[in-house]
Amino acid sequence: MHARQDCPALAPRRDPPKSVRDLRTDDIEVIAAIGDSITSGFASVNVDTPYFSPDQLREFRGLSWLMGGESNAVSIVNFLRPYSPNIVGASMGVKESSIFINSNGTVGTTGFKHNPETDNLNAALPLATSRDFMNQVDYLVERIGKGTALGDKWKLINVFMGFNDLALSCMPGWDSQGYEANVKAGLQKLQQNVDKAFVNLIGLFHFEEFVYITDKEPGYRKHLQNSTIDTRDYECGCCKKPGGIETIKRQVDLYNAALQRIANRYNPRVRPLLTTKLDAALGYNNLASDTFIVRFQPFDINPNSVPPDALSNIDGYHPNLKGLAFMTKLLWEDMFQPLVRKQRVANFREDYPVYCPTNDDRLNTR
Repeated sequence: MHARQDCPALAPRRDPPKSVRDLRTDDIEVIAAIGDSITSGFASVNVDTPYFSPDQLREFRGLSWLMGGESNAVSIVNFLRPYSPNIVGASMGVKESSIFINSNGTVGTTGFKHNPETDNLNAALPLATSRDFMNQVDYLVERIGKGTALGDKWKLINVFMGFNDLALSCMPGWDSQGYEANVKAGLQKLQQNVDKAFVNLIGLFHFEEFVYITDKEPGYRKHLQNSTIDTRDYECGCCKKPGGIETIKRQVDLYNAALQRIANRYNPRVRPLLTTKLDAALGYNNLASDTFIVRFQPFDINPNSVPPDALSNIDGYHPNLKGLAFMTKLLWEDMFQPLVRKQRVANFREDYPVYCPTNDDRLNTR
């Protein structure tokens, strides 16, 4: 089943948009993403074997919730495709695992690198933290930056990064100040080098409350054969440390506040409220533009509403296709809503409806 079949077509525009604040779905010709394992599609397809093996920890790039271009992917790019049939950037196919088990029973990796053939403009990589934000910006600038073949086309760039920072936030050097500095610097470089871009800065949900949801259904989550390894211990370094969950919970709110502050500086409706001295002190001068905007998308999900089978049965940590489909539909709807109408905490619904944009709908900048 294709992800999009049931929404009416839009009437053709009389004139092309002159501002990033006047974008419809049919204006977007390029889509790109910055992120981590969730956006890379890591472990998003459940396995049907009694145990799991490291080679099953794949990245299902073609099914990515933001960037997956396979015909059956429930993804933002496929939601855009009926309105913009020639949209460029979708990731395709599967990337094999680079995870292995050491002889001492610990988990290791050979590292995650970009492969343009599968990744396309999906710059997200597993294990990425905000310290890798700039490298992902560089990957995109090379392909969609000013002066490239795609430089003068309207772009939707989705940013969903921070969970790996949060997983280490009980340790020195991983607080919200460092996260904010990394994201701020990366977005400033993106603006300096990429034109005609609507950037979705997607908020972080309280994943620390999701980590052990699959424990509610014994036998659902698979294990390595002849091993007591719990992969969640490697994916979340702070989750089992004393006070770790509480630290992550506090930091999620601080990280989201940082994302909101960053986005506000690109919003001309907010910037007049800021003093010149404050702007200068924070390094946020002259960021409002008619061709580049950063829009914060609050994105919190009630963990009590999430069933175990919405998470991967490999690691019980990453959302699987069921969970990602809900996330896609939730974000898609919120992209057209003003901030006051966005859901602050959404309840999971497998049958969540797909929003159909109207002729008057724009990617909302308010």
